[in-house]
Amino acid sequence: MRRRVVVALGATVLIGLLAGCSGTNSSSSSGVSSPAGANLPVPQNRDSAGSGAASGKTGSGQAALPNLPPAASGRQVIRTATVALTTNNVPTAASKAEQLAEGAGGYLSGENVDGDTATVTLSVPQAQLDSVLLGLSKLGNVTSQQQQSQDVTDQLVDVSSRIATQQASVARVRQLLNQATSISDIVQIEGELSQRESDLESMERQQAELAGQVAMSTVNVQLTKAALPAPAQASAPAPGFGSGISGGWQALGQTVRVVLLVLGAALPFLLGFGIPALAIWWVIRRRRTAKTS
Repeated sequence: MRRRVVVALGATVLIGLLAGCSGTNSSSSSGVSSPAGANLPVPQNRDSAGSGAASGKTGSGQAALPNLPPAASGRQVIRTATVALTTNNVPTAASKAEQLAEGAGGYLSGENVDGDTATVTLSVPQAQLDSVLLGLSKLGNVTSQQQQSQDVTDQLVDVSSRIATQQASVARVRQLLNQATSISDIVQIEGELSQRESDLESMERQQAELAGQVAMSTVNVQLTKAALPAPAQASAPAPGFGSGISGGWQALGQTVRVVLLVLGAALPFLLGFGIPALAIWWVIRRRRTAKTS
């Protein structure tokens, strides 16, 4: 009986322990997983989120910058150049300058040929500016060359931002126009819409002008005809006997001319003073002769 009681008690205790462990594990597992599951974020569809972001960017009216050639530093720079050179044939050099621009993908934007001088204005892609300047240096003798750069990155960003804002403003006014019912409201809204559209077009023209100046560089070429070299002088023949005689006669002639010139200059004095002096001398001599006799 004792053995049966001990076995029964042992089985009861073992069953109780097993049941307690099972309940603890179950409640502990349930207590951990439930709060963790409650704190997990709801997964989102990346495609829908990306399309929503793109849609939001478009709806905000952000205008992208125009397609411009990338600068070395990531900035948008306007480059211009001025070249002055001398050449033997000004019209031919002007024509070759135009061909250089066209070969680089540019064009002739201005030309003024006046005799021995000419001014040619070229518009060339900024990426080809250096090669065009090298080609121009071969058309004659370069007397001066200058280059200028102007960074307009901030201006382009600013005008693009103002265009985006103005586009959104125009869209809102158009929406109000569609909702207007009275004639007075329609007239007033149409006037406001016209003014805002005009401002928008002005900003877009400014943006296009800046973009064009960045994309195409201006080159001013000043051509001048080169001075002709002085003619070479003929070398004098070596002196000889004949040249000596000729030189002697020339010297004698010059001497005679000098003597005659001196006599001609002295003759009035000889006549003015010499004849009275000779008369006085003759009278004095005669008196002496008479006294002696």
